[in-house]
Amino acid sequence: MYVIIVDMDKYIIIGLIILMILLLIIHKSNGANLKEKFQDKQVPNIEACPADLNRYTTDRGINCCEGPIENGQCKGIPRCTLSNSVPGLIRCVDYKTKNNDEFTKKYCPKGTFFFDGISERGNLANVIGYCTKSKLSADLSRRIAPLDKMCVEYKDRSTNERSLDSCWVQKKMESILLPTKDAKVQARKIKKLPIFFFVTYMDEMFAKVCFDRPTMEGYLDKLYSRWRTNRLFRKYIYNKMPFCDTAREKMAARARDPNYKSPLQSAGLNKPLF
Repeated sequence: MYVIIVDMDKYIIIGLIILMILLLIIHKSNGANLKEKFQDKQVPNIEACPADLNRYTTDRGINCCEGPIENGQCKGIPRCTLSNSVPGLIRCVDYKTKNNDEFTKKYCPKGTFFFDGISERGNLANVIGYCTKSKLSADLSRRIAPLDKMCVEYKDRSTNERSLDSCWVQKKMESILLPTKDAKVQARKIKKLPIFFFVTYMDEMFAKVCFDRPTMEGYLDKLYSRWRTNRLFRKYIYNKMPFCDTAREKMAARARDPNYKSPLQSAGLNKPLF
């Protein structure tokens, strides 16, 4: 009986070893299959050079150059390839993805993504690109949801500051310090002057309005360039304007004051009726 038990233990151990070997083989096989599937689903390369790059051809592939092309050679910096693989160059779809990510951080409002928009609107001389909430196609050439709203990033600051559709306006609206959490920011454009921003908010029981100081000063610079040195203008107009930074500071100081009473408290109207 003892011999039989020993023999059975031996067979069990051998069986477990065989099972472990089989599981290891299956695991490696699945890993190889996953790798092949991943390679099969690789994002296709784009067909045209990204904006501001020039196309040229070598015996190894079709590439894109940052700079002039002379006698078929890149006289600037080779940036990417439109071919599947060229030693020393990344694919242009990867180059464009990296640029889009950088431009998204630099130009786009929250929740939007940068794309050049060339396939939709052409290569416009005064436009860097667009920011959209829509996801982009695999080759980054178009929006999946073409009816989604998008903003424009213009190349010059003056146009950005005068265009309600600019991404600069959207980002500026996000950066304004609000007096209260439920305050609403609005942009206003008058003729060809720079856009200014105002904020509506509730201060206890009163509806109030304040202005964003930097953009209002830029607006005044274009409206009346000597306002900064005109004492009467500063005393009776500029100093009387309700600015959001001041409103925010006043409300913060009020919140820190243990002796402050609201108008309702001062009038004794904050007590329960019953």
